[in-house]
Amino acid sequence: MRQAIRDVVVSIPKGYVFDSQYIVAILLVQYAELELEDNPQNGKHSELSEKLHKQVCSVVKSMENELVDLEPEENWSKPVLDHTSQPIYWRKR
Repeated sequence: MRQAIRDVVVSIPKGYVFDSQYIVAILLVQYAELELEDNPQNGKHSELSEKLHKQVCSVVKSMENELVDLEPEENWSKPVLDHTSQPIYWRKR
């Protein structure tokens, strides 16, 4: 999974801003063969989505100052999950 996340980040054009929801969406479409636990077709989307988002955040965070920079601007979002939060955005280097 770590490599799949990295591959998605590498594919993002330089200077673009993205969040974990973008990575999750790409994983669900392009890496369906990984049988992601979070796949909505498995009927487990709401309970496991948060775990996948956390995993994506952790992996992307490990790429800070290498492939991505943390975007310091304050933002607000209504994510797929049933709660509102302050999202983390990264800018591709």
